Amino acid sequence: MKRLGGIMRSRLLQLTAGAALIGVLSLAAVPAFAQQNTGFEAGVEAYENGRYDDAISVWEPLAEGGNVDALNMLAQLYRLGLGVQQDDKKAFDLYEQAANRGSDEAQVNVAFQLLTGKGVEQDREQAASWFAKASDRGNPLAQYNLGLMYEKGIGVEQDREFAAELYSIAADKGQKRAIARLEALETNAAEEAEIENARNSKSEAQEKRLAEEKAADAEKRAKKDRAREALSIKRVEPSALEFEKNGAETEDYRPMIDVVRTPTRKPGEKVAGAPKGNEPKPIFIKRLPATDKQDDAKADDEKAGASNKDTGKTAEKTRDSMSASARMPSDPAARIMLAERAYRSGDFSGAADMLAPLSNAGLPVAQFWMGRLYNRGEGVKLNRPEAYSLWRSAAAGGSEQAATALANLAARLPPEEISIFEQRHKASGRAR
Repeated sequence: MKRLGGIMRSRLLQLTAGAALIGVLSLAAVPAFAQQNTGFEAGVEAYENGRYDDAISVWEPLAEGGNVDALNMLAQLYRLGLGVQQDDKKAFDLYEQAANRGSDEAQVNVAFQLLTGKGVEQDREQAASWFAKASDRGNPLAQYNLGLMYEKGIGVEQDREFAAELYSIAADKGQKRAIARLEALETNAAEEAEIENARNSKSEAQEKRLAEEKAADAEKRAKKDRAREALSIKRVEPSALEFEKNGAETEDYRPMIDVVRTPTRKPGEKVAGAPKGNEPKPIFIKRLPATDKQDDAKADDEKAGASNKDTGKTAEKTRDSMSASARMPSDPAARIMLAERAYRSGDFSGAADMLAPLSNAGLPVAQFWMGRLYNRGEGVKLNRPEAYSLWRSAAAGGSEQAATALANLAARLPPEEISIFEQRHKASGRAR
């Protein structure tokens, strides 16, 4: 097969090498066709006129003498059952004899019967080998069928590029089915390339989106880390004096804790440290039952709240009633609860009056509530640096609520403003 040069020819030779020697030896015994041509044509004339018995009587002697054309025609008669009993095995034997003597048409027919298993055990690899022999001799039908086997991976390892080469050679010789398969392969290749490109584009878009999401998450974490690092906040367990987060009122004043008493001062006022040897002594806050005075204060407070709804002066009356020293509980826990009650009723100034002494004493829970008042400007003048300092001190003292409030406030502040707030906190004397 002259046009199958280089790699293509070597691949075909690999398939045909096993039977090449048999073909050469058989060819040496083939009588000269010219000596028998006259008899063969007489058989063709009988065949075309439907006189199959006459054709057989002419071709059988020629076939015994090795005439490949006679062998092919006799095989055709046995395959179709014309003038003889239909016999696929006999047909295969005759085709194989002609194929071994170099007939590319017989080689194609041998390959077909091996491929379909008619008259012989099915063997797709041997079928590919015979198609390869006929292809090597330039038979376009063999080239088409071998290309089909390579395209589908039947009897050979799938190789669509090699299949396309075989189709191209057969198409050049006018093999219409090869032309159709070649066009189909080119179309499929274009569609597959388009699908692959779309898949790659989609994959790249997904990877880009995931990368952007990871970068955004990393930036959020870095921002939080920077804020925590700038604040150097040590988060600790909530103080035993913290309010319940649901804000429910209770007469249970919590377990006993130690609180260091510091000089009373106004919010924002700097207090010098106590001299050595005169360290402030701790006070003890115990869980106490409600006293009669506390019950009276609670009842008076509720009465004042009820009357204030009618007069519209709730804040002023509540503050007046709570500022009376005779009704102010001495227990810090009870005082903080009254301050919270005042806050929730809208008496922010009264709450500030009760919380300020406890905040100055260093109670984390009181500092948290005073920080909220300063942060919102409720009952006191808006002062975020003071709120920052109070929450900073309360968080260091164990207030989880203060630590959360401080982190939220710091997240909204630029680094330079945080630095200023830190300096003011250190100057306040609250830094621990």
